[in-house]
Amino acid sequence: MLNKSTLDRKVKELEELRRMEKEIEAKREALEKEIKAEMERRKVEELETASGYLVTFRPYTRWQFDSKAFERDHEDLFTAYRTPSTVRRFAVSVPVLA
Repeated sequence: MLNKSTLDRKVKELEELRRMEKEIEAKREALEKEIKAEMERRKVEELETASGYLVTFRPYTRWQFDSKAFERDHEDLFTAYRTPSTVRRFAVSVPVLA
């Protein structure tokens, strides 16, 4: 069983990792945006780098199921095939400093 001090240290580490994760995600998104912009500027869907990386940025069609429209048009079927599921949500709240 973790004592309060150990638990506090682990939660702080978790929060620091989450902060780093957001920072890394932002950097990744910025690099992707820059590379995509260059590909659009060149009007290409495929690009090879000097070291042999092959980067592609091309359109494709993806099909999605519109559950809201299906529920609206076929409420009986929607209700018949929907099943509940129970999940547990993990959350950490920032401490309130007095």
